[in-house]
Amino acid sequence: MLKKIFILALVSLCTAAVCGEKYSVLVFGDTHYDSKDVRVETKLTRNKKLELARNLEIWKTNMPLLIKAAAEKGNANADFAVQLGDLTQGDCGARELQEKSFRNVLEIFQKELKIPFYTIKGNHDIRGKGAHAAYDAVMLPYMSQVLKQPVPKNRKANFAVMHKGDLYIYFDCMKPDVDFVYKALEKYPDARYTFLLTHIPVLPGHNAAGLVPDEAERPEFLKALAKRKAIVLCAHVHITTMIRCEMEEGDIVQLVSYSLPRDLHQEYTVIGGSIFDLYRKLDKPDKLAPLKPFFESRLKDFVYHRYGGGFNMLNVSDEGVFCDLYTGDMKAPFKTVKLR
Repeated sequence: MLKKIFILALVSLCTAAVCGEKYSVLVFGDTHYDSKDVRVETKLTRNKKLELARNLEIWKTNMPLLIKAAAEKGNANADFAVQLGDLTQGDCGARELQEKSFRNVLEIFQKELKIPFYTIKGNHDIRGKGAHAAYDAVMLPYMSQVLKQPVPKNRKANFAVMHKGDLYIYFDCMKPDVDFVYKALEKYPDARYTFLLTHIPVLPGHNAAGLVPDEAERPEFLKALAKRKAIVLCAHVHITTMIRCEMEEGDIVQLVSYSLPRDLHQEYTVIGGSIFDLYRKLDKPDKLAPLKPFFESRLKDFVYHRYGGGFNMLNVSDEGVFCDLYTGDMKAPFKTVKLR
């Protein structure tokens, strides 16, 4: 009798806490799809010429193999795949070519993936003539369809979805609407884990000062995320990094993913320490100087993985949230990190 009561209590507890829901998510960072057939002859700056040459070479040689290897892992193990912005390079020069760029790259991913594929808006996705309109015409309906949600009336690419007891907030950081995040957190107060997916990092990372919807809003925005012990999944900086921010309300963990490798088999160089000390060594320190008063005592456990590049596999269960980091098209992860 006692055994039966225990089992019934356990079943009840598991139902309330979404006990035992275990799954994986395939994660891509920046991909910067590019092709000569989505470009109009326009005058490019030196940097844009270098980006074009880089993208054409990597998409010719490395990206097909990376996507194929990631799809093999994802199709076998993951519930869905996410791409964290800069799906395309942009700079197409005309709206119709940017639309073609979106359709081309979606077709490439969908050809390999047998699981749902979600993506968020990055700065390159809306860079160039007609790119904003192209995103609204192609990607908003696409995300609406795959997430089974209506197209946002305000045309901002924000979506909030529950998956097996966990909250996923797909955030349009190019038109940052923090009220959407607050409302999503309020709507789903009992989520086991909360994931914020944004292209531009929320916390400072190498070469990025952190997303600032509004400077005055930063403390409240971080407090809201910290109360939920949110996990931020982002991209943008082209270096896989991890950092934790301690707030009185809780802590926020951020993982930056990168998926545009120049060399499929170039291993990561792992570097840790204070982000502010590291930034002084690697870049101009003035970019992070304004953030130092707020962040210096709060940022912990900064690690960045220089070079490399590949895909990641998020593994979610009651035991925690772990992420396997894969380099290029390698079959085994080079490292597993604990996020929660």
